[in-house]
Amino acid sequence: LKALCEGGSKKSDVESGKIKITVIQNKGSRDEQVKIIIADEGANVRQTLVDNGINVYQSLTRWTNCKGKQLCGTCIVNIADG
Repeated sequence: LKALCEGGSKKSDVESGKIKITVIQNKGSRDEQVKIIIADEGANVRQTLVDNGINVYQSLTRWTNCKGKQLCGTCIVNIADG
């Protein structure tokens, strides 16, 4: 009931202990792609995306970043819900 009141559904399509990450690449363009990734609860989102071939950097920061050590602020991840 709590999930329904918060806009969720009663039955989850993801097993317990897992989360669903929806990635929209090139949003709004003809090349737009949607990719669904299932990960463990508590997983590092940046690392999960990189492990699944998602580029979380723009321009030169793809090669000149801190590799996920939370030092540079160059990875781009928009969390819309959750």
